[in-house]
Amino acid sequence: MTDEFNLFTQLVRNDPPKHGETNMTQHSYLPLAFKTNLEKHPNDFVVTDATCAEVEQRQKKHRAAMAKLNPVMGLPPNVELTALRKQLFDLQQNAKGCENRVNNEAGNVRLLEERVNTAIKHKQTEEGRGNLLGARSYERQSDALEVELLDARERLVKEQRYNSAAVRELRNWLAANGDRLEELKTIKTLPTKSVNEPK
Repeated sequence: MTDEFNLFTQLVRNDPPKHGETNMTQHSYLPLAFKTNLEKHPNDFVVTDATCAEVEQRQKKHRAAMAKLNPVMGLPPNVELTALRKQLFDLQQNAKGCENRVNNEAGNVRLLEERVNTAIKHKQTEEGRGNLLGARSYERQSDALEVELLDARERLVKEQRYNSAAVRELRNWLAANGDRLEELKTIKTLPTKSVNEPK
């Protein structure tokens, strides 16, 4: 054991290491093992297209073997029906919520437009009366309301995009799962016993 690494002497050595020398109490064993393995088997650390293809082939065989050992079990009809109904309910609620937010933002935009128009009318009225201070006040108010109106319009456009995405998602789900949902509704399943039901 002269040329190989002796773990026992590295672990039990009590004398301080010489300059450039380390023992196991100072560093991890992993770098030493890695270095030794790299010196003895350098080809294990070279990655080529051939090794990647070989690993992929082995993984494919392993996945096929595991799929045979553990086949996918189908869900009972009532469990699948419950899951599909839950997905449908969630998508419908999301679409309704998005529609409500669009309606709220559209109402905010209409209200701000009315407030801007009212401020402009009051400004013109005050200018006609010769009250320049009041006209200036309404002008500043209309300027601030126009900024709020721009922000509200941006929010409305964003909510409309969310709403169209939610409706599209619901439509796609119904196209993909609507037939299966109707089919499961017609299947008669045995009633399951409740936990609280007496035996």
